[in-house]
Amino acid sequence: MTRPVSLSISDLNGDRHECVAEAFDTQHNVVILLYPVNALSATRIVLT
Repeated sequence: MTRPVSLSISDLNGDRHECVAEAFDTQHNVVILLYPVNALSATRIVLT
């Protein structure tokens, strides 16, 4: 497990969102948890 790291991500409209990322290591996988600090303003989220 890693400590939480702050980062900023831009959406398709160019708006920047402050997020927190953490990584968890299992025996077979690495899981990365990424979540916004504030609620997102849009109702639709597109991951590419």
